Amino acid sequence: MKKILLLLFIIGCSSKRTEFDKVEKKAEKVAIFKTEIKASVPPKDKQFSDKRDSTSLPEFIRLFKAVEFDTLHIFSQEKHTIDGPRQIGGIEIPKEFISYIPKNLQGEEDDFPFYACYRFKFSPELTALIVNTPSSLDITSYSVLLFSDIKSKVVNYKGIAENEGDEGNSQVIDSWFIDLNKDGLVDLITKKISSEPDEKNPYKLVYTKSDSVYLGDKGGFKVISSHNYNIKNLKVHDTSNFK
Repeated sequence: MKKILLLLFIIGCSSKRTEFDKVEKKAEKVAIFKTEIKASVPPKDKQFSDKRDSTSLPEFIRLFKAVEFDTLHIFSQEKHTIDGPRQIGGIEIPKEFISYIPKNLQGEEDDFPFYACYRFKFSPELTALIVNTPSSLDITSYSVLLFSDIKSKVVNYKGIAENEGDEGNSQVIDSWFIDLNKDGLVDLITKKISSEPDEKNPYKLVYTKSDSVYLGDKGGFKVISSHNYNIKNLKVHDTSNFK
């Protein structure tokens, strides 16, 4: 009788193991199937990019890294952070190419270098270049240069990011490139926070916040009222500067 019970127990365990193996194999097939489906879906192309052959571009343009995006957030870090010195992104622009930079961005001092960061096609005839430029105290400014592929020179530019301060006066500027009005052209959102000592109480700081919206056209950016767009509810990647 004991032998019969032992045999039934072994058969029962074997049957459960067989059923478990079936379920496990089925689950494995489903997992593989899902993976194959996921892998077969082509990645979505980003709206803005520069897919031209870099060897055909001017040497100055090749300094900038081609970037693809739907929304591009540009911001500036402070000179020094908790983690150490501020990390400057990009390639230092050689002296022979500084003439491409607008005079107003070069400043009076030539001690600070410029850094080439990103590039993307702004319009059929313009290439947008993100450059890290000197500010009054450090290399904390970022500007977008609109480079004419026909004239081979910068025809327009705009400051888009900053993070500097001294003796109570400070300003932080962040910008986002995004197609706001869905016309296929990149638009620009700029948010700014500035501070200055209060006139009556120099130990108290007065803060000012402002938003600006610039719609892109073939020649550059056209400023419009920020009230036309609900920027607060716009789904953009924010930083601690504006939370």
